[in-house]
Amino acid sequence: MLCEIADNISIKASGLGKCYHKYHNPADRLKQLVLRKHRYYEESWVLKDISFELPRGKALGVIGKNGAGKSTLLQILTGTLTPTTGEVFLRGKVAALLELGSGFNPEFSGRDNIYVNGAILGLTRNQINERFDDIVAFSELGDHIEQPVKTYSSGMFVRLAFSVQVCVNPDILIVDEALAVGDVFFQQKCHARMEKLLEQGTSILLVSHDTSAIRKYCDTSLLLEDGQNLFYGDVETAVSKYFFQRVPKSLSSSPRQQSADVMNGDVKLTVPNSDEDKNSKIYFNSEDSQKFKNNLLKKWPEASEFIDLKNKETTGDLESARLTSAALCNKYGVKSTSFAQGEWGYFFWEIQLLRDVEVPIGGLTITSASNLAVYCRSTAQSEQNFPINAKKNDVLYFQVAVKLDLQFGNYFFTPGLGEMSVADYSQRAELSINSFFHSLSPVIIATSIEVFTIHEPLEGIKYPFFGIADMPNSCSLLISRNNNKNSTIL
Repeated sequence: MLCEIADNISIKASGLGKCYHKYHNPADRLKQLVLRKHRYYEESWVLKDISFELPRGKALGVIGKNGAGKSTLLQILTGTLTPTTGEVFLRGKVAALLELGSGFNPEFSGRDNIYVNGAILGLTRNQINERFDDIVAFSELGDHIEQPVKTYSSGMFVRLAFSVQVCVNPDILIVDEALAVGDVFFQQKCHARMEKLLEQGTSILLVSHDTSAIRKYCDTSLLLEDGQNLFYGDVETAVSKYFFQRVPKSLSSSPRQQSADVMNGDVKLTVPNSDEDKNSKIYFNSEDSQKFKNNLLKKWPEASEFIDLKNKETTGDLESARLTSAALCNKYGVKSTSFAQGEWGYFFWEIQLLRDVEVPIGGLTITSASNLAVYCRSTAQSEQNFPINAKKNDVLYFQVAVKLDLQFGNYFFTPGLGEMSVADYSQRAELSINSFFHSLSPVIIATSIEVFTIHEPLEGIKYPFFGIADMPNSCSLLISRNNNKNSTIL
């Protein structure tokens, strides 16, 4: 048994591992059964040395690529698999929503499956009776509750399964990708119930490829790779590392061959500079780059205004670039971590290249205290064209100005560097969202290097807005009196 488990801990895993025996032929399996002193198999570890804790009323996100070991971990936690090594402790009633429709008898009606699954979760028949109407109402199945579940669509399956699990008010809820199934209205209802469960003290372990859900609910995150713990801790750092798992290797691993005039001389870009000149050619030669640099450096903060980057974590391809400095300033060019709502914030960061980069792309993400990304843009999403063909040992200077029309509270500043090919950059305005995403290769991301606060303006009266961020808008009102369109009050 695990020892010294704090009273506020719902799940504690210590050194969990799962090993399967791989036999090359049936005869080897028989030999192993008879001749136990010899080994006729190869060990295949799908999970190795996984440890974590989940406090009561908190959420832990588990992320990783397909085959990373997430499903094996969940099966161990729910008791359907026995670990080869390590121990796991769970405190309280556990509800798990793993595979779609798991635990359902297809021949039984929805009603019967509610009672069967409720009993599996440890409820008496009277307790299920008390919750039955709530479960049916949440699932929105109506009269279909009396039909065999084999007649249900996949959406109906997940509605019923999720409804049973969340309506029994478990101490621990384990969810595997279930929030991604069903229509948008049911997803919204599921999210609201998840928030309510957290408020009630339920501990949630959420496995999802949806990083926005991980950011929204989870206090910590576990990133798995090849069955091992790649990272355990801060959600934003885990998501950044996960992002680098998902994208292709940086272009340095397989550089795209450009024509000699592109690599050795001036480069023509065919992105229109304005609506008036759709066919203009944009050139970036050494004179243009020097002019651009001089204009930017006039705004560059003094050394005293920069953030202390000690103990700040940078993820990604650390052999390609390194973050050398960063700053967040107000309109006076002074370092600031407090801004009035609607005030402009000026974000600066400096990166030294450790290899050649075709088109360097600077990116800025602002996240809320609840890990919601409220702003995420890059220089590739600007109509302005920036210098290209950066070389090893070049220093890149990035500056982004943002009008901080944000809800009062704390936010985090995350700068980064990406790379595009000259060909993709030149036609980025015509790329689809999916093509644009795959054309941009991240290089490094410096996660949450500074926290800043948005507060109420100290002077003047400003009508408040409600929500996470304000947006350009227009409001109108027309009153029609006695249904007479000709008799209106504007």
